[in-house]
Amino acid sequence: SIDYHNLYIDYDKDDISKFKPLSLYGGEKILIRRVGNELVATIDVENYLTLNTIYNCKPINSETNLYFILGIISSSLIKNWFKKLFVLNDKLFPYVRVSQLNFIPIRTNPFFEKPIEIIAKYIIFCKKLKLKQSNLFECLIDALVCELYFPDEIKLSGCGLLKHLDNLLEFKEVWGDEKKTKVVDDVFSEFSDPANPVNI
Repeated sequence: SIDYHNLYIDYDKDDISKFKPLSLYGGEKILIRRVGNELVATIDVENYLTLNTIYNCKPINSETNLYFILGIISSSLIKNWFKKLFVLNDKLFPYVRVSQLNFIPIRTNPFFEKPIEIIAKYIIFCKKLKLKQSNLFECLIDALVCELYFPDEIKLSGCGLLKHLDNLLEFKEVWGDEKKTKVVDDVFSEFSDPANPVNI
């Protein structure tokens, strides 16, 4: 999630030596931390300006579901794969390259897209309000991404999660924090019940 603490950039569109065109920052985009030894990402829907320590990843078309992609690249599977492949162990100045990001295999599947999108939104909301429920939702994302990438193995083990997520309640834009918090609490209670097959 984004927490900017009322910091801002004094943007000067005429100073091209320091600033890029505002059009690069407009619209929904995934923000990925450039400096660091692991993938750290969130989504921006408020047109934030960013420093050059952040990659701004914008959709190439209107059909691209950024929340789905965010859920995938934030999963333990992809983060561990990325770290293992590119070994980001430069302690002095580790950073993620664009060429490495382009190498991430994004597997699409319409049946997984909506559940991952909804849960990604739960996680962003929980982190914004510092709610403890985010841990369970991150586990759900991890399980869904494993099922997405390894469907045969998950089916063989009988551990499929997708079939249990038909009734996930999607946030509405008109809802305030109180309503969203209740939804998060209800879903958390349901999925953390030991009798629920989704319980992790």
